[in-house]
Amino acid sequence: MKHAVMSIFESKAEFWLAPFYAYNIADGQRFITERVNDEQDRLSKHAADYNLFHIGYFDDQTGELTQNEGGRVSCGNLLEFKQTV
Repeated sequence: MKHAVMSIFESKAEFWLAPFYAYNIADGQRFITERVNDEQDRLSKHAADYNLFHIGYFDDQTGELTQNEGGRVSCGNLLEFKQTV
């Protein structure tokens, strides 16, 4: 199965966080939604500084890691994943 490889870019300090794997892009977005809505999480405290990207795929059958054709794809600023009550 191919898993989505996601990473977050921190725009103020200009660095990439370590990538993480998700079943698909929607699953990665749900994971980030949970983190950004946890008030104790660093991502929540500075959500506007972070941008989520889909950077490729990991195939758990072959062990191959491939980049997206055309490069990384923006999935949005983490502020967009903040939920209001």
